[in-house]
Amino acid sequence: MLMEALKYPIKEDKGLINILIGGLLLILSFLLIPAFIVIGYLIKVGAETSKGSDKLIEFGEWINLLVTGFVGWIITIIYSIIPFLIWGLIAFVLIGVLGLGGDSAFVAGIGVLGFIVLWLLGLLIGILIYYTVPAALINYGRESSFKAAFRLSQLKEIWMTREYFTAALLPIFLMIIQYIVITILGFTIIGLILVPFVAFYFHLVIIRIFGIAFRQVVGGTSGL
Repeated sequence: MLMEALKYPIKEDKGLINILIGGLLLILSFLLIPAFIVIGYLIKVGAETSKGSDKLIEFGEWINLLVTGFVGWIITIIYSIIPFLIWGLIAFVLIGVLGLGGDSAFVAGIGVLGFIVLWLLGLLIGILIYYTVPAALINYGRESSFKAAFRLSQLKEIWMTREYFTAALLPIFLMIIQYIVITILGFTIIGLILVPFVAFYFHLVIIRIFGIAFRQVVGGTSGL
């Protein structure tokens, strides 16, 4: 899975062109539209991989990529907002309780404990979002259906598998490598120029890993 994903972005001659385009789009991502195009492209790669395609996807059909990326962004927000609303509510209640408790050492201790709990809860929420969203986006891309991203009973069959769990662990290792590479590149001007292209390469590898895991679970078909 890992080696296949690492080779995917550069497996064909047009691979370097794709990385060049993706890197340039990341540079311009502050304009939002290029960012949505990149998201749409990554969703398309994940979806096509999950269907059994090993062909390198080229940039094209820009409007379709833009729309797909925008919808993918909305899906990510929806998956994120409920957990963080719960976190915010807990934080609000905790702050209110501490405000009514005065300045005693006991209250201060509770405050420290509450901070630790909130930090751990925030970390757990981040992990939950990181774990669930890729499968939701891939399923949306597979079926070109917004509703497909929220078929929780079907997606649970993906999330709870060893293949998907492994796919979720590998990017952590890759992100560490990416951080090291980008840090090293950051010491030179030429290196800084290469950073967005390296980042796009790793994004492509990671979505490819999730797509392969999805394919291993459901097979190279268009439905679950």
